[in-house]
Amino acid sequence: MSLYYVICCQAIPGEEENLDDFLNHRAVPFWVSQPGVRAVQVLGTLLSDESRRLIIVEVADLEDLERIQAQREHRHLRREMLGFVSGSTSQIYYTVAFVSAP
Repeated sequence: MSLYYVICCQAIPGEEENLDDFLNHRAVPFWVSQPGVRAVQVLGTLLSDESRRLIIVEVADLEDLERIQAQREHRHLRREMLGFVSGSTSQIYYTVAFVSAP
């Protein structure tokens, strides 16, 4: 069973491009290089004046996520990301139901 670590953040006005650059060139490469990470996806809002981003990290289990979060590099990247956002929340999810379209 996979777990999904989901980070929701709001870009500071004028920092959207810097946030996206940081996510694409620093955060995502860090996450995908970690053992236990199965996938990373970054989503942005389309029909909204807000510049929210959802970062979805699929991990094999909670131990892998805790090991990654304990790393110095993870803490450094989190502090760096907070310079581009006005707020950030995170949660861990699991799949309740999933159906693929034919």
